[in-house]
Amino acid sequence: MIQSKQHSNIQQQSALGLSTFLPPHLARWLVWEQALLLALTACFWGVYLARQTSVVGFGYSRDFLGVYVGARAVATGRGSQLYDVQVQRTLMNSAILPYRRGKLMPFTYPAYVAVLFRPLGGLAFGTALPTWVFINLAMALWIAIRLSYFFSGNLPGRFATLVTFFAWVPLQLTVFHGQLGILPTVGIIQALVSLRSGHDWRAGWWLSLGLLKPQLVLFPLLVFIIWRCWRTVLAFFITLTGILGISIAAIGFWIAKYVHFLAEYNRLGAELSLYPGAMQNWRGLVCSLLKTDHGLAFRSVLLVLSVISILVVIFICFPSSSYRSSNLDLTFSPAPQREARYATAVLLGLLSSPHLYMHDWVVALPAGLVLWSFARESYSNANSKKCSVLV
Repeated sequence: MIQSKQHSNIQQQSALGLSTFLPPHLARWLVWEQALLLALTACFWGVYLARQTSVVGFGYSRDFLGVYVGARAVATGRGSQLYDVQVQRTLMNSAILPYRRGKLMPFTYPAYVAVLFRPLGGLAFGTALPTWVFINLAMALWIAIRLSYFFSGNLPGRFATLVTFFAWVPLQLTVFHGQLGILPTVGIIQALVSLRSGHDWRAGWWLSLGLLKPQLVLFPLLVFIIWRCWRTVLAFFITLTGILGISIAAIGFWIAKYVHFLAEYNRLGAELSLYPGAMQNWRGLVCSLLKTDHGLAFRSVLLVLSVISILVVIFICFPSSSYRSSNLDLTFSPAPQREARYATAVLLGLLSSPHLYMHDWVVALPAGLVLWSFARESYSNANSKKCSVLV
């Protein structure tokens, strides 16, 4: 009787696509709680947007303005001056007229991002922002559908995944600010899907989407190097070489200027809209504890935490001696544990990122779903073995 009841509970929770250690009523409640959260946030954003008098009035304080400044510089033939702070300020002031900003919203990305976004830079800011928001929403819907099919085999489970995805606050902030995190999210999850199906080259192409925010894909790339997925790594670097070449041909050699700009950006801090204390990672934690983002103590503690994160990734992902002789055994298909290790590396990469705010945690949701799915499967298998022993 007890065994039959346990089996019935597992079936009900599996139908919801939720973890099997939750009571059925709690599993159902969690789905509707997420749906309520999504409805509340949708109402909030709807009311907020309804009160805006113009697109420029809404967008001049959004992060997309910095992306637009870079794209505008390239589109107007000033790409060689991309990292000139005064040029960026001039372009920003012109874009948001009649509004004014006291602090510059700078373009802080590698120059190839500005080259890729050049078509948007050719539009007026009031047109470019809604265009990018629409593209972001379309990509978010696409990846949400992909995730729902990837992690759930039934309609209720897919509904739960969709609701959880759109209720994820970092996703809402990414769309709200016109940020670039959705494309790296697509790249990270599709690289996993491609490797699972044995398409190593395709995994590298997908992962290269993370080059829009390269700090977010360094740890996933490290994992592929540890696993000796050389075709995936090669595909990634072929893409990197290609876009570097295109950007240098378009605006000249920009790498030295970018390094100098980043040093100036970190030195000036709040003057260029940089707030390390507001970052949700190791840098933000250390800054909050030490009350500063400068000095030897700050750099030392941050370095130690970052090195520990790298060592943890190497430890959990390094193949055992039985697998080292064959690259074929490093695919995801026969070993779901590798997906959990990959997801853990993604999360540690976010914590170790030198530049990360709440919206960048949009990348964490697919990783979280991988870990959740692995925990659910592990618990289900353990419970099945327990039931078999009871029989």
